[in-house]
Amino acid sequence: SDAAVGVLRRQLPKKRKPEHVESVFVYHGKSVYQTVTAAWKKALKRAGIRDCRWHDLRHTWASWHVQRGTPLQVLKEL
Repeated sequence: SDAAVGVLRRQLPKKRKPEHVESVFVYHGKSVYQTVTAAWKKALKRAGIRDCRWHDLRHTWASWHVQRGTPLQVLKEL
């Protein structure tokens, strides 16, 4: 959505032009393509979270939308 893109663009460093950004998730300036890494596992362990997959975050995000009244058709588009 335009709102989500706006939030992401506000997170960019001021010296970098938003139109040249290709990825939301980057590490040391390079796009992240693999989500289950040693860093991910370490973060889960430090947070005390067990049995969590990257995809679970998508479900959590969608559940929060539904709980706040986002219509399912709108959620589908997001």
